[in-house]
Amino acid sequence: MNDIPTLFDSLAAVEAREEAIAQVESNADPSWKKAASIAIRHLATERYEFTTDDVWELLHVLALETPREPRALGAMMRNASRDGLIDKTDRVRQSERPECHARPVAVWRSRVTDNR
Repeated sequence: MNDIPTLFDSLAAVEAREEAIAQVESNADPSWKKAASIAIRHLATERYEFTTDDVWELLHVLALETPREPRALGAMMRNASRDGLIDKTDRVRQSERPECHARPVAVWRSRVTDNR
């Protein structure tokens, strides 16, 4: 009987996250998504662990422009995880990208590398 909206709702939070991830992925340029997937796969075969900073660095070396919505890389990392390439660890590292303001970024572990 309590019709007062709550400030916290974990189910709604998860649903909002999934909707946002799907939205940024669907709006990302298909050629950028392909390049990001290739970069993630390359890092997963070359390194045991890496972060999105490493993916951004590789995309920069390939001279690819940052997408309008940089959060699209999060969707690509999740796709790589679902495809069995990488797993998100429970650890984080401080981002070195100035636009990230030293926020923590997840450390991802390769499931395909031989560099263990």
